[in-house]
Amino acid sequence: MPPEPQGICAACKKPASDVCGGCKSDTYSVYYCGQVCQKNDRPNHKNACKDAQLEKALTRIAEIARQAYLNFRETTWDIPVVRIDQVPDDKTKSSSHFSNFPAHMATSQNVREAALVAMHCDEPQAHLHGLIKALTEGRMPVEIEELEVFLRLISQKVTISREGAGTNANWPNYRHAILRIRSEKTKTQWIIDITGAQYGIRRALWKWRDYENMHMAVVARVYELGYFKYLLDKASKIQGMDGLSYRVGMLAAGNLDQAITKWAVGHKKLAEIIGLDEEAYQVDKASLLESMDTAVRSFVAANNFNAQFREAKAYDRKYPGKSANEIIMIAKTYCE
Repeated sequence: MPPEPQGICAACKKPASDVCGGCKSDTYSVYYCGQVCQKNDRPNHKNACKDAQLEKALTRIAEIARQAYLNFRETTWDIPVVRIDQVPDDKTKSSSHFSNFPAHMATSQNVREAALVAMHCDEPQAHLHGLIKALTEGRMPVEIEELEVFLRLISQKVTISREGAGTNANWPNYRHAILRIRSEKTKTQWIIDITGAQYGIRRALWKWRDYENMHMAVVARVYELGYFKYLLDKASKIQGMDGLSYRVGMLAAGNLDQAITKWAVGHKKLAEIIGLDEEAYQVDKASLLESMDTAVRSFVAANNFNAQFREAKAYDRKYPGKSANEIIMIAKTYCE
């Protein structure tokens, strides 16, 4: 007995039950009533099929990158917070440069994620550079760029009050950093926004047009993949507090790359994860994220940078503003 029709044939518009296996997903299916119609519709469906397959892969890449960075920020949390948003005052202290994320101040999962990534939108591109390259290497026909953009009116604003350092807000003066992915075959574009939670942007992957219409006011700058890694690496070599903060972050992120390499040796190339069936993908994703998180946790447990930070503070007192100005000059030199 033939299966019950579940859709409409894309070619002849009759009831159909066969699905294009190339681009089938939980949210997207193209139906055909048989092989003849599927073959006849191939010229019309070819590009859409490629884009749907690529979008499925990019969704997984964005998912892994976003969770990896949330884990990284929570493990390497270094802000002595007094308050997040409207939560009552409650100080968190630590004997190390690193401290526990004040989860008790986050009134919901959304607030937690927003606080973790607030004012750190350039870091994922730097710290996850190796992860993104490993996930997209091989047969994925895409071009990846790093963008700085200004957003439209936002649905959420994060304010973090730091112990002894006043209040910082992520709006309206911050440029937002995102990734633009372009298909080499169809020229379709997507956005990966790893830190959008701070502005109420919950999804990590967007079609370019949707993101542009809903969130983006203007593109400020476009860089080749690797710009933010270059910038933070240069900044980490500067003396003073600004430089040391970047240096500690880059050292911690180096453990991510080591964990990725080690995991790939024991399991499979990261790019192969993206094409697995859903059950196998979830297993490998969890294993990879756990390996990365364990590596960073071990680094944090083994290192205390208090002495270096005392020296950096003394340098800043002696040469006020020098570190910040040098970082600005690095960015200007690269852009020119």
